[in-house]
Amino acid sequence: MMRRRRVLLCALAVPALASAVLAGCTSSSGGPSPGLTLATSSPNGVIVTKWPDIGELQRDVPDGAAHLFVSNQSFDDDPVGLTISIDDAQVIVGDFHVEGQHTWIGFLLTGLEPGPHVLHAVSDTGVEEGFEFEVVADAPRHLVLNYWFYPDDEADRHFEFSASDQPFVAA
Repeated sequence: MMRRRRVLLCALAVPALASAVLAGCTSSSGGPSPGLTLATSSPNGVIVTKWPDIGELQRDVPDGAAHLFVSNQSFDDDPVGLTISIDDAQVIVGDFHVEGQHTWIGFLLTGLEPGPHVLHAVSDTGVEEGFEFEVVADAPRHLVLNYWFYPDDEADRHFEFSASDQPFVAA
């Protein structure tokens, strides 16, 4: 059963907090990741582009677009297959490798209408969750989706999602 969570857009609005959360992390580099399928068109108009350099992606965001950073944070589920949809339209399908654990793959989502949207994530390990976020016509959005599982932790497999109007820092 899908759990739906409301995410406050101010979750990481303080850049210092974002820096602390992602300090010591790396970004994905190189061309398209093998095994990833991206929506070049979708019924709701969302188009997905993979960016090899997360820093470049954050500097060059059109108003009304969103960055989406996706990471597998589980050495035990490596790789994890993810299907990511925006407003019921699949936009990303593929395997995400843990690599050095703090590795994000960056995507640019364009074609999003201003207003509320739902990102729906499903893993091949049975995790399914939906997260609400808002797109504003005159500002970009920065989204992070992390898949987590650590067998010694009391928490089950799960996703964490953050949305902000401030860029995330991956150093």
